[in-house]
Amino acid sequence: MALFNLFKKKSARSFDAAKGTRYTADWVARRGTGDSHLKTDIVSLRERARDLERNEGYAESLFIELESNIIGEKGIQLKPMAMKSDMRAAGGIAPKLDVSACEKIAQAWSDYSKKGKFDVTRQFSRPEFERLVIRSVARDGGFLVRSVDGFPNNDYRHAVQGWEIDALNPRFTDNKRRIHMGIEHDEWDSPIAYHLETKSSKDNSYSRSETERFPAEEMLHLFMSKRLTQSHGFSWLAPVMTRLRHLGKYEESEVIAARVQSNKQGFIEIEGDAQYTGDEDENGNVIMGSAPGEWERLPAGAKAHLIDPTHPNGNYPDFRKAILRGVCAGIYVNYNTLAKDLEGVSYSSIRQGVLSERDIWRVIQSWFIDEFEAPTYERWLKMALTTGQIEGLSLRDLSRVCHAEFSGRTWNWVDPLKDIQAAREEIALNLNSRQGIARDKGKDFAKIVEQNKSDNEMLEKAGLNTSTEKQPKNNQPEPAQDADD
Repeated sequence: MALFNLFKKKSARSFDAAKGTRYTADWVARRGTGDSHLKTDIVSLRERARDLERNEGYAESLFIELESNIIGEKGIQLKPMAMKSDMRAAGGIAPKLDVSACEKIAQAWSDYSKKGKFDVTRQFSRPEFERLVIRSVARDGGFLVRSVDGFPNNDYRHAVQGWEIDALNPRFTDNKRRIHMGIEHDEWDSPIAYHLETKSSKDNSYSRSETERFPAEEMLHLFMSKRLTQSHGFSWLAPVMTRLRHLGKYEESEVIAARVQSNKQGFIEIEGDAQYTGDEDENGNVIMGSAPGEWERLPAGAKAHLIDPTHPNGNYPDFRKAILRGVCAGIYVNYNTLAKDLEGVSYSSIRQGVLSERDIWRVIQSWFIDEFEAPTYERWLKMALTTGQIEGLSLRDLSRVCHAEFSGRTWNWVDPLKDIQAAREEIALNLNSRQGIARDKGKDFAKIVEQNKSDNEMLEKAGLNTSTEKQPKNNQPEPAQDADD
C-alpha cells in the first residue's frame, strides 16, 4: 500500500494561478483569518506608513486628496429632517417637516461644530477633526473616537475624544474574557468593550502593562473592513508601500548621481616625469577654475579626461510614471491627481478619470457618514435635548427630530453652464427638485431662499433692479429695429 501511494498521481490543478512552477516557487501565500495576517504585521505597516507621510511627497499627496475630497473645507453637511408631532398619526409623528425645529437644530449643530466645543481638547473644530480622522484611518488603518456624555466644558455636555489606534494593542488577548486584539466580544463576536492602553502624559508612549476598559457603546472604532473575520484595519498604503519606498530611493540615487557628475567636470592625468605647476590645495589636489565655455592651457605632459554626464537617466521620466501608475492602481486616486501630471491628457480621458475617481470618493464619504457622522450627531442631539440647549425641544421630542440627511463635499464640473442647463431641464421634467440640486451642491435651499429674499429687499430699498436678466447699458431700452433689418 505504501508503494502504491508513492506512485499515486497528484490531482491536477484547475487554475493556472494555483499551480506550482519554477516561476511561482517564491510565491508563498499563507492561510489564515483576516486577523491572523494582521496580528504580526499591523504595527510595522502603520509605522512605515507614517514614515512615508513624513518623507514621501506622493504619500502626503494622497492624504491631502482624501482630506479635500472626502471631507472638504466645510466638513460633512447636515440637513435636519425633524418631523411634526401629530397624535392622530401612527407613532404620533406626522409626515411633515417641522421647519422651525430643523432650523434650531441646524443652528445648534453649527455652534457645537466650532473649535473649542467639539472635542475634549478644544483644539479642533468639527471639520478639522473630521479631516484628522480620515487621514488617520488611511495612514494607520484605524482611529478611535469616544463619545463623552456629560462633558463639563461646553453647554451641550457632549464632546468627542480622539484616540490614535496605537492605544488598541493587537497582541493583547485573553481567551477567558473573550478579549481578542484588545477588543472584548460577546458570544456573537460583537464588540462589547475596548481595552485601551493608558499613558501618563501627552509625550509618553502607551503603557503595555496598564489598560482601561471602555464600553463599546461609547466607542467608535473606525476602519474599513476587507474581510469578514477582521477586527482591525490596516494602512491603505499597504499594497503600494514597497513601490513608493523604491521610487523614493531611486529618485534620491538619480539626484545624487546627477549632482556628483555636475560637480566633477573631469580629471587631469600627468604623464611621464612632468610635474604639475598649477594651484593645489593643502592635500595636493589640483585646483582649477570653471566657467561656461572656458578652456585652460595644461602644462607639458598633462592630459585632461572629461566626464560625460549620464544622469539623470534618460529613462527616468517613463520609469517614474510607470511606478506611479502602479501605485495609483492600489489606492483611491488616479495618476494625474496624485502626480499632478496633466501632460498629454485629453479632455475625454481626464473626464473619465475624474468621474471614476469621484465615484470612489462618494463611496468613502458614505462609509464615513455611516461610521462617524451619524452616530456622533445622534449622541450629541440626545445630550443637547437632555440639557435643554435647543429652544422649545426636549428629550421627549427625540424620536421625531432625530432624523437627518448628511452630504459630503461635492464637485463642480469643468463647464458649470452645462450643469445649470441640465439642472433646469431636470426640474422642468420633474426629475429633480431645487432642494435636491442644492443638496447635491452641498448647500441648504432654505438658506438660499432667505438670502435671495434679503438680496431683493436690499436692491429694492436702494432703487436697483432685482431682475437677473441682462439689462441694456444705462438702463435705456434698446432701439427698435425695422423688419427689413
